Amino acid sequence: MGGTSDGTSSTVTPHAGHAAPDAAPASLAADRQAGFGSGYGAARRQSSALRRPPVTKIGAIDVGTNSIHLVMAEISPEGDFQILGSDKQMVEMGKGGFVRHVLTARAMNDGLAALKRFVKMARLKGITRLKAVATSAVREARSGGVFVRRVRDQLGLERPEPHRLYLF
Repeated sequence: MGGTSDGTSSTVTPHAGHAAPDAAPASLAADRQAGFGSGYGAARRQSSALRRPPVTKIGAIDVGTNSIHLVMAEISPEGDFQILGSDKQMVEMGKGGFVRHVLTARAMNDGLAALKRFVKMARLKGITRLKAVATSAVREARSGGVFVRRVRDQLGLERPEPHRLYLF
């Protein structure tokens, strides 16, 4: 309500879609009433606090003496996990050369073929981190380094260490 120069009163009606200068938008008034603070900044702070980091999809490969295992999992920000898939292939990395501490050409070819298949499976599942660990047959073999180099060259191995293969 406001007065006019002739002493009569008049009512000011805001235009459609515009609130009176001292009125808060309905959503802010509801936020204040619900205890969320005041103003747009409080609403923004609250919405950012509710954002959750994305889930992480990881995979692990165990290159063993007789078989190669793959496990893929999705891990939530809270630490819960769900297995997305797993597989195992008998490759017998130690067959024919374990006692002599060598990997045979057949063992390396079979191991590489299994790893290629597992990498493809992991990519199809959306795995963003995949690590492989080679156990004694590869680590102790004189030709283990040759196998690791082949894996690096053909599958994109990043940081080779004596007993770890980081695939991506």
